[in-house]
Amino acid sequence: MTLLSSNSQLIHLDLLKIQSEYDKPDFRYVIQPFHSHEIYCLDVCMRKQNIATLSADNTLRIYDYKTLKQEYEKTFDDKPIHLSYHPNGLYIVICFSSKVHLYVLQAKTIEMIREYTCKDVQCAKFSNGGHLIAIANKNNIDIKSVWYDFSISYLQS
Repeated sequence: MTLLSSNSQLIHLDLLKIQSEYDKPDFRYVIQPFHSHEIYCLDVCMRKQNIATLSADNTLRIYDYKTLKQEYEKTFDDKPIHLSYHPNGLYIVICFSSKVHLYVLQAKTIEMIREYTCKDVQCAKFSNGGHLIAIANKNNIDIKSVWYDFSISYLQS
């Protein structure tokens, strides 16, 4: 049996594998899970075959574009605005309206390791070497160290 969920996911259930009422049903996606709302931000990893996407459904999804499989998924309480992939593919920065979070991509989980407090954040981007983050808010750019919690430079217009 194939089901269509309320968030537009196609799910398959093999009824022949259920022998008794105690058997746990085995639900599987027909195709890899995808966003249920529009995607408004994406970034491609330089050193891995991954694409990260942010959607209006408040989720981050990271896909392997060669195997066409989803690698990671994280749902946020607040609406994420922008994302940037670290050049080495092990970190990702997610912007929210009043803060920026730095996450590490572990075996199958995404864990926050640092929070930068900023007002009216619009976007953030890693430097080419990955040691700096440029955070844009209104007409200003705050350049911060990734590894140490301090600002390197603050550019105002």
